Parts: sequence; structure tokens; C-alpha cells
Amino acid sequence: MTRGQLDAAVAAVAGAQYGVVGRGQILALGGDDRLIHRRVTAGRLRALDPGVYALQGWPRCWEQELWRALQVTAPGGVASHQAAAVVHGLWTGGGAPVVVLLSHDSSQRPRPGMTVRRSRRIPSDHLTTVDSIPVTTVERTIVDLAAVVRRGRLEAVVDDAVSSRRTSYRQVAAVAGALAGGGRRGSALLGRILDERTVVRGPAQSSLERRLHQLVAEAGLPPLQRQFGHPGRQHQTGCVDGAWPEVRLVVEVDGRRWHTRIADLRRDHERDLDAARQGWITIRLLYEDIVGDPEGTIAALLEAYGARLQSVA
Repeated sequence: MTRGQLDAAVAAVAGAQYGVVGRGQILALGGDDRLIHRRVTAGRLRALDPGVYALQGWPRCWEQELWRALQVTAPGGVASHQAAAVVHGLWTGGGAPVVVLLSHDSSQRPRPGMTVRRSRRIPSDHLTTVDSIPVTTVERTIVDLAAVVRRGRLEAVVDDAVSSRRTSYRQVAAVAGALAGGGRRGSALLGRILDERTVVRGPAQSSLERRLHQLVAEAGLPPLQRQFGHPGRQHQTGCVDGAWPEVRLVVEVDGRRWHTRIADLRRDHERDLDAARQGWITIRLLYEDIVGDPEGTIAALLEAYGARLQSVA
């Protein structure tokens, strides 16, 4: 690659990043530190941070600051919190801080103009890309925002995300549940907001369980054994809502409101893992599944029972 071709390649990368390019990106294209030094000396590159540069002629803007922060924290940094809300088009009114999420064990330190937040739990399905920007998903963004913004702002983001069909209340609650535990800030507030918008006033738990058994009968499946003792070693004193012992399959129904679900989901997850250690699989059905989508619930039960029947045969 000639120098001219290399310069064009660097410009193309930087052009997609509001003029920002990292040393690692230049080296990956075939450049070296001498080339970088010459371009800085000639005024074609402007140093923003050690190892991070901007092409001359690009005006400073919020997006450039975000790309600068992502290059400073590369590899591993992703736009999060308010910055992620901007990337997803969920933040209005300006003034959003540049926030980058890193794993808890990262040693990267924040630099002026950026905020670094850390998390012990950043599963891959909580991450995505928007216009080449690594960013938390809409659902993870909402859950993260709950810990750092006021109620009015959080409500506006939730309403915009759901009304534009970029997510659903259930998807947000699922991510909140996956991160629940340890008194995570904002989880109670987010739960209340979800409660107010879904207005779920389902039947009592006993009525919900009766409806479950009706659906099992309609599906032509064997009756569930009611109030079966939990198969996990740590939960032997508790009971499950129903079970098919012959296929080691537990079925639980959940009529709780969102804020209670979010608070308890981590406990439920540990309970399900406890059963799984004994070879049991747990299906958890929500009020919305049983009452709002009985056909889908029947199909799910048939599929799960059939799969387990084959696995234990």
C-alpha cells in the first residue's frame, strides 16, 4: 500500500468516526508510529489523547467526543447510560454526558470530558452496534439509566423506546431481572414505572394456577402434579406450582407486579439453577402468558414436554 493509499484508508476510518482514529487502527491498516509522528508534525493529525487522533478540519462535536472516549477505552469500552440513550435516539434536550461502560476489572481510567462506569455483568446479549458505535442495547440502556437519572427523564426514555417498538416492557424487565441483586440502584423506580404502564391486575395466584392446569388439560398433556416439592437440594421445604416428575419438568406461574418480579428474579434464577443441578428444567410463565396468550402458552408447554420426553427416553 502506497503512502497515499494508506492516508486514504486512515481518512476513511476516521471519517466514519467523526474524524477520530486510534493508533491501533492506524497500525492495523499498515501504518507505524513514524508515520503517525510525521502526520502530527505536518498538522494532518491532531493528538486528542495518547494514541488517539483526529483529522484536521473536523469540527469538535459531541459525537467526536464519544468516539474519542471509545478509542481511549479500546478494546472493551462501549457507549452506555446517557451516551447510549443519545446513540439510540432516546435522549432529547442535549447536555448528555459521554459515558463509557467497562468491565469491573478494567484498569482504564477516565480522562477529562468522559465518564467511565463499570459493571461486573456485561453479557454479550446486552451489547449491540448502532452506526458502527459499540453500545449497550436499548433494554440495558434503560436499566442503567434508572440508576443515574430522575424519574421524569427515565419515564420519557421508557415511553419513547416502547412506543417506537424498539423494545417492550417485558424485555426491559427481563434485563432488569438478569442484573437484579445487591440492591442495584434504580431497580425499584424502574419497577414502579413498568407497573404503572402495564396496569397488570391479574387474578390471585391460586386462580392463575387453576388456569394453568386448565391449559394443560386443553393441550392434552398429562396432569401436572400440584404443589410438588422443589427438587433442588437447597429448597426442599418449598413447593413448585406444578411438575411432571416423569420428565423432570417444573412449571411455575408468576402473577407478581413488575417491581416485585425485578426484585425477586435473581432469587428465582438461583432456585431454577438449584433444580437444574438435579436434572430438572423449569418453565416460568407470566400472567401475560397465561391470560394474554393461552395458545402460545399451550404450544410452549407441548414443545417443552415433548423435548423432555425425548431426553429422558
